[in-house]
Amino acid sequence: MDIEPLDGVLVVNISKLLQVATAGYLRATEHRVTLHQPAAERISVLYFI
Repeated sequence: MDIEPLDGVLVVNISKLLQVATAGYLRATEHRVTLHQPAAERISVLYFI
């Protein structure tokens, strides 16, 4: 599935553990990263609670 990126948007991927901890109130997202543009700049931030 190809999805066009949106400028100025922040995506937060919720883990399945957080989905379980919130009894499904927050839903985990299925996601994967592919490299379509190797020269494009990308910033990734991981934060564990």
